Amino acid sequence: MAEPRLRLCPDAVLRHAEGGWIATNPRTHTHVGLSPAAAAVVGMLAGGASTDHWRDDLAEVTGVDRTGFDFRYGLWSDPSCLADPAAVQQGMPLLDLLHRRWILCADDQRDYRDYLAPLTSILDRSHLGTFHQLVGQHLALNLRLRDTWRWWHDSKFTSDGLALKAGPYKWVQAPFFDAYFAGQSVAGERLLDFACGNGFYSRKFAAMGAVVLGIDTEAELIRLAETNAAGTCQFLRPADPQASLAALLDLEPGKFDRIYMSDILLLLLEPGGDAEPAHAVISALARLLRPGGKLHLFEPNAVFWLGCRLGDAQDPMLVVSEYREQLYTVAPTLDRVMEVVGRCGLVLTEYAHPPGDHIPEDQTALRAFAHRYPLWDFLTFERRS
Repeated sequence: MAEPRLRLCPDAVLRHAEGGWIATNPRTHTHVGLSPAAAAVVGMLAGGASTDHWRDDLAEVTGVDRTGFDFRYGLWSDPSCLADPAAVQQGMPLLDLLHRRWILCADDQRDYRDYLAPLTSILDRSHLGTFHQLVGQHLALNLRLRDTWRWWHDSKFTSDGLALKAGPYKWVQAPFFDAYFAGQSVAGERLLDFACGNGFYSRKFAAMGAVVLGIDTEAELIRLAETNAAGTCQFLRPADPQASLAALLDLEPGKFDRIYMSDILLLLLEPGGDAEPAHAVISALARLLRPGGKLHLFEPNAVFWLGCRLGDAQDPMLVVSEYREQLYTVAPTLDRVMEVVGRCGLVLTEYAHPPGDHIPEDQTALRAFAHRYPLWDFLTFERRS
């Protein structure tokens, strides 16, 4: 039987950084730090060698795991997953690390191609999975959280729901929201905040003079919303997503002038998933708009949000590894959005990339990245008849 052989993975890149080398696979968002001597070994054996050959040549050189899936700050954590160095490895442990992080793969690449697939269960550690699957796995298995909504909430908001925490939601999304809707004259309009969460934006609309109804399925978030709104908004809490659809269908057609959704379509229209649930929700929302009424969607940019960020912090570049055939990505591509929403009789009238002008100067990497690549898409669809 032929001895197993390993080679440099076709997607791996080797870059000089921090006085050494980092081997990165942008598709899998994995990294291994290498000493100059270890980098030389990887370069020398890149075309393929036996595992014994790799082990022997790596015996006197060092490498460290640099991969980290950090969710402390929710969706806006660095999607490149570059973490601080872990324990130093040599020899066979270093070879195992390089293979596990997909810097190396089998000669025929079959192991690597098999890995690039959705998770089969929450316990699956042998596939890449989608970003949403990995979040769910992390919350369930690593953090052992039962109330996952609290983690999502606290990654964006203060625990009382009254303010946004420092980060892109505060520095990019909120300033755009305030400036855009300040110029829309929403006073007196009937407005639906769908999947409103803690009602943070519901309260903003109410402060502008809109008559606001917020809908969300999470009881604790609706309690928080009702407490903070102090009677300035109304809220509904259906028991589950299916009940939310039923609640929408129970409302009077043409009831609203505007409907607002933020970071929701990414859950309704997941990569590779059935588009019909999203179509059912958007169709129900379209029914609730008066002629001329507007549906506003605020979603992470499907290309740039989770792309692998490389280059200098002040002059970053982005490696985009997928678009039409999505696996890891967080949000649906624009063509999928247009197909679903267009079927509901709504017409796209605005498409904007919120700028990063309010990101503090000391946030060098994020500020430089946001000036070059949009983090969010803001879309407005209108009901014409």
